[in-house]
Amino acid sequence: MRRISRFVLLTAVLVSTIISAQTALAAPIAWERVDVVLYSEQTDGLMLISGELPESVALPAEAEICVPAGSEILWIGEILGGSPSEDPALTYTKTTIGDVDVYFVTLTQSHVAQAEITADALAFDGTNYSAALTWKSAQDVPEVRLGVRLAQGAQVVQEVPDAFMEIGPSGYGDYSKTFTEVKAGDSLDLAFSFTLPTVPSSQASASTGSDSGWLAQAVLVLLGSFIAIALIVGVRRKMATGSPDDATDAPLAAGAPDSEDARASLAGVTPEPARGSVARVKRRVFTAAIFGAIVLAVFLVGRQATRPQIVDTSISQTFSQGEPCSTATIPLSVPDADDPTATSEMLFGALETVSGMNTATYDFQASNLYVGFCESETSEALIREALATTGLVAVGATQ
Repeated sequence: MRRISRFVLLTAVLVSTIISAQTALAAPIAWERVDVVLYSEQTDGLMLISGELPESVALPAEAEICVPAGSEILWIGEILGGSPSEDPALTYTKTTIGDVDVYFVTLTQSHVAQAEITADALAFDGTNYSAALTWKSAQDVPEVRLGVRLAQGAQVVQEVPDAFMEIGPSGYGDYSKTFTEVKAGDSLDLAFSFTLPTVPSSQASASTGSDSGWLAQAVLVLLGSFIAIALIVGVRRKMATGSPDDATDAPLAAGAPDSEDARASLAGVTPEPARGSVARVKRRVFTAAIFGAIVLAVFLVGRQATRPQIVDTSISQTFSQGEPCSTATIPLSVPDADDPTATSEMLFGALETVSGMNTATYDFQASNLYVGFCESETSEALIREALATTGLVAVGATQ
């Protein structure tokens, strides 16, 4: 009986040890560093949560990504460091712990995993924008960085202690704060206000969009028409009254009306203009016609250049002449049944209100909008804000 009891005790200890070892092996590995970034230029909000495992960890490895409870997941995958299109998506399981959704993943190719989720849109009080980024972890993390990506030219109004601004190569700002030795359950936040650059009223009144192009063309046509009419009126006046240039070099002698014109004058008949005068009239009329044709051609070319142009699967609109100093790609979410021409008219109509626009191209096959603009007058954030009224900007897509 004693031997049986001892056997049962040893078996229980062995089973407990095996279960504990399996549980330890299955437990997610803690991140070495976590980055949480809010993209403020996204109309509907986009948050990226990236975790980085220690390089010493062998792959494959189990890990967990924590996001605010109830967040809509757009994508979870591994970050390989090359083209984003080559980053593989990961399968996952989910559990909720309090106000945190935990996604369990297995990394096989990279030590970095990332989740993309929707986030609350920025608040705007008519003058300042406000961003409020919060995050909580279900495990201890040595270092967590919270950051908000700001549009070009943005200025922070309400500073946060230990936070700083970093300007990237493209001109975008990254306002961030780093927390160390974060414990499971700690709630981290980064809240501040900022402003976006505005266009002075003097520049806004001197529109650089399609209105200015049409105004210039109208002035050109009116000027050309005025000159052509003045030439024609002058020619007709010469034909009606005659001209000193049409007189003969040798005047008639008194009492000798031998000239045909003189005889016609004495008879009360208006003389016909000389052949040389008729030739000059024809030349001037021809010149006026040529000039009018040139003006009309310039007008038509200018009008054609600013009208939407359809090439293959793209529709382009030129708002102002010249090369844009900055470009951006804005992914769209367009219903399949929508007419591309009607969609382009809606998009271009929204962009006409943005000062500093150069060009816009709607690729209805790729569902992207490519914009060219002048950074001194506008920004991608303001362009997205104008397009938000169309409801066609894709949620959670950045380039």
